[in-house]
Amino acid sequence: MVSQLSLVTDEMFHDAAFTLKEASHLDRVFRHLNLTQLFIKGWSDGSALASFLNLLPLLQNRNEFVKLPMDEKLILNKDKSEKNDSVDSFFGSFKSPLNSFMHLRKEVRPSHFWATIPKHGCKTVVIHFAGTGDHFFWRRKVSFARPLLTHEVGSIVIENPFYGLRKPKDQFRSQLRYVSDLLVMGSALVMEANVLIKYIERQELGFPCLTGISLGGYTCSLAATTLPKATPVAPCLSWTTSSNVYTQGILSTVVKWPVLQQTIPQLSSFTQFPDLCNLNTISPESISAKVLLFHLLERATHLGNYSCLVDPRLATVVVAKDDAYIPRNTNDLTTEVWPGAEKIELNGGHIEGIFRHTQSFIDAILLTINRFKRLYSAYQ
Repeated sequence: MVSQLSLVTDEMFHDAAFTLKEASHLDRVFRHLNLTQLFIKGWSDGSALASFLNLLPLLQNRNEFVKLPMDEKLILNKDKSEKNDSVDSFFGSFKSPLNSFMHLRKEVRPSHFWATIPKHGCKTVVIHFAGTGDHFFWRRKVSFARPLLTHEVGSIVIENPFYGLRKPKDQFRSQLRYVSDLLVMGSALVMEANVLIKYIERQELGFPCLTGISLGGYTCSLAATTLPKATPVAPCLSWTTSSNVYTQGILSTVVKWPVLQQTIPQLSSFTQFPDLCNLNTISPESISAKVLLFHLLERATHLGNYSCLVDPRLATVVVAKDDAYIPRNTNDLTTEVWPGAEKIELNGGHIEGIFRHTQSFIDAILLTINRFKRLYSAYQ
């Protein structure tokens, strides 16, 4: 579980800054080309953070999570632009189950996805989660879904909350305005993935597989922890927690720290979590925003705080050796959190991985699918 607040200091983040200088040069250059800033409005959009913290124990306990209602009605519409007669391609939408647990912005409430399923011989459907800035479906459709069709593997490409069709009108690009937006995004996708898996099972399309790159790698990992069956998962360019991503990695340079510092006194919702930060006994003005964000995200996103995968052998984790976006100075995902998972390390950094290693990610997905077939042949 999360360490006490006093055990983490600002000096830890200064040390991490020196480590970044040794990371990928391309990652650092790309950051300076990106104008997006994060959390420009502060910690919470209304009561969203308090609602998330109330829901968190259910998300982190699979035995309790599976009791939640996840049977939403799907609305499907044929994708008339697809000309391949050997597949069914369609758009879909449904109400996010998260809407039953907290108030969501109206643009975020409906979940949207695009799917392409082989008409004959489909035994696997991969759910593709979006990385940071990956709006709509085009990139994942072209780079992953279509190549996987040649292996008789179907795909469902899901839209992130706050992205594409689900982006609030007053949001600039991928600029999440509140810390709570990030947490709402993850919890919504966890629930929505469960809805889609139930659809795959009802339609007898074979077994599901989860994958994603960067932020998508992390959200697919979160979703996998809630599944009651052994399920293949291939997170790419992600790791164990987002706490160090936003406080120590390259993305820490785009967080609006002055705003977070100024809005700490508004966080009365934290008083119900004394192990995170008891604002009844600690003066808000004496707390560093960076330390507080680290602890919040460590509590809310560290995969070690969630149920372990039913079978960690079905996880293939792809990382970049010199990744400046995803620090790996935390619990080892493949030995400590998911013991038995496989790790594949690519040369280069985060951005190089995204643009140059698409085939490596596809190979990892297929490797994981084939491992499931070998270990669970009775499922076939």
